[in-house]
Amino acid sequence: MTAVNFSASIRPICMPEVTDVAAGDKAIVTGWGRTSFGGNISFVLQEVQVDMISLNECKTLYNNKYTITDNMVCAYTPNKDACQGDSGGPLIKELADGRWILIGIVSFGFECAALNSPGVYADVTKYISWITTVTGSSSC
Repeated sequence: MTAVNFSASIRPICMPEVTDVAAGDKAIVTGWGRTSFGGNISFVLQEVQVDMISLNECKTLYNNKYTITDNMVCAYTPNKDACQGDSGGPLIKELADGRWILIGIVSFGFECAALNSPGVYADVTKYISWITTVTGSSSC
């Protein structure tokens, strides 16, 4: 196994605190998935900025179409979203001090960037204890 050499552009992501994310915050989702619903897979890493929304707003927009739990976070910006093939990818946010935190893991949505259909992500704050146990670290 080869060790990873950290640099200014290669480093571990920071884990979030519960208070680090609020509705209205800007976040970035990246992925190698499709560039549109049913479209082609990208050969270039894609990124898009999305707006975090509350779980209540997420539930309202989905109108009970999907079960949205407290272990999830949602983001919604018209015409911007993760897409097929992006599942498991990161939802990240830059803090005021310049550090980046991992706030979510792409889980699901309806089609890709469909009107009134938020992207739904696993809420990383709910898994910090497990992540710390597995990695041996909670810092970045």
